[in-house]
Amino acid sequence: MKNLGFWNFTQKDNEKLALVAPDGKEWSRAELQAECNQIVHGLRALGLKQGDAVAAVLPNCAEYVALYLAVSQAGFFLVPINWHLAGPEIAYILKDSAAKAFICHESTTQTSKTAIAEAGFDTQAVFVLGDLSQTLNQNNLRPYSELLADQPITMPEDRATGMVMFY
Repeated sequence: MKNLGFWNFTQKDNEKLALVAPDGKEWSRAELQAECNQIVHGLRALGLKQGDAVAAVLPNCAEYVALYLAVSQAGFFLVPINWHLAGPEIAYILKDSAAKAFICHESTTQTSKTAIAEAGFDTQAVFVLGDLSQTLNQNNLRPYSELLADQPITMPEDRATGMVMFY
């Protein structure tokens, strides 16, 4: 049983199909692992350490799976937030969980902006997945691609088991 785990499967056959995203894009194990590793390196570059929380309001997507895998290998807590919640409810979770980073989807931008403002959340640690060409500059929100930019795809050092913190 000790050989189970996404990372072990990736090392054995990294070109195998890992998942098919809702948009139809096929992700190999290597591609998913690379994104996962870049997320860990990106979050650590922001100063996150083992035990820190990362909140997310995301739909079903490959990036959500990569985020989960990243958190589970970096010793972080993933705080999944239901996209049906209102801004003040999301703000409460951001504050109560002591999240250090927040990743949301373009479809939740208005609600997420309300939550970010109400929680006093640092916008430098907020990343938005999707097309936000008209709202990024106005609200100091950062595209998800910036979290990954210039980050290595190598396995992070000091791996530790992460968890999910449900609300």
